Amino acid sequence: MHLVIALIGVLSGLLLLFRLWRKSRAEKLLGPKSQPFHALRNPVEVVAVLALGIAKCEGDISQEQETTILNLFVNEFNMSEADAGDLFSRSAGLLKNETSIAADVEKIIHVSRSIFSQAQVYSMISLMGLVSEIDSSMSEAQEQMIMKAGNVFLSR
Repeated sequence: MHLVIALIGVLSGLLLLFRLWRKSRAEKLLGPKSQPFHALRNPVEVVAVLALGIAKCEGDISQEQETTILNLFVNEFNMSEADAGDLFSRSAGLLKNETSIAADVEKIIHVSRSIFSQAQVYSMISLMGLVSEIDSSMSEAQEQMIMKAGNVFLSR
């Protein structure tokens, strides 16, 4: 019994060290106030986070927004409904404590910017526009987010 308790203690210590190492590595790469969504390297994940950020811009994501976003993921990214649901869940998890990511748009795109193709940039802007108009017309804050996202690629 004492060995089991000691083993659990050692594993907990190793897990804590790993988490601290990962956090310090992220701070070195992205700065001390970075968020996990600042380190996204996959353009599809970046677009998904931005799409959910656009939807969250006006408050919590409604059921209608969620359904439409899932359908957009299936159609735009040519993925199954299960994969779209997984992508939605991961993106929502990254944004769970965020009320607005408008100030972070450049940082979200920065790491993967060089990987985006021209078609993916157009798809991103289009998808963000479609998401912004699900419940009502595009708000000024949503328009600003879309403009910021587009401007990141103008300086390429």
